[in-house]
Amino acid sequence: MTEPMQPAAPEAQASPPSSPAPMNPYAAGILLGLILLAASLILGAPLSVTQGLARLGAGLVQAVLPGQASAHFPQYLPNPLVNYLTFLLPGLILGGTFAALTRGRGQFKQSGPRQDPLRVLIGGLMCGLGAGLAGGGLIDLGLWGGSLLLTGSAVFGLCLALGGYVAAKFAPKAGR
Repeated sequence: MTEPMQPAAPEAQASPPSSPAPMNPYAAGILLGLILLAASLILGAPLSVTQGLARLGAGLVQAVLPGQASAHFPQYLPNPLVNYLTFLLPGLILGGTFAALTRGRGQFKQSGPRQDPLRVLIGGLMCGLGAGLAGGGLIDLGLWGGSLLLTGSAVFGLCLALGGYVAAKFAPKAGR
């Protein structure tokens, strides 16, 4: 004769699964650098989100105002969207979303102080304008230009480091 099964004690029940620990930032940085190096060796050109966005903008301008596209984006014509950089941004968004969801970190939350959406939009537009005027963004100027020992990239890297130091020194609670 078998005895009826008893429910398990509360301490023996399984706890809900927790999200895995994040990757070591130094290991992640080294891995990212190796991936970027392999991509540039395979493709023969560095990956550039800035250039991908410029190509998407050129395609949009060409679709809406064809006469203006040749004046503002001559280097991307006649087919601005036929390039691997065009698919970089959607790939980053989809890949980042997939990685966050599979690691249990796919949630929307505000980690810092509440930001006014208009200020955030203006700041993003100013960063995009600055990247266009400077000839590239952080990756283009800092990493690729620095690896080619370009003087402008060295100045950019120095200003970026000094700006970060000054911001951390004089605004220690910003973003926390």
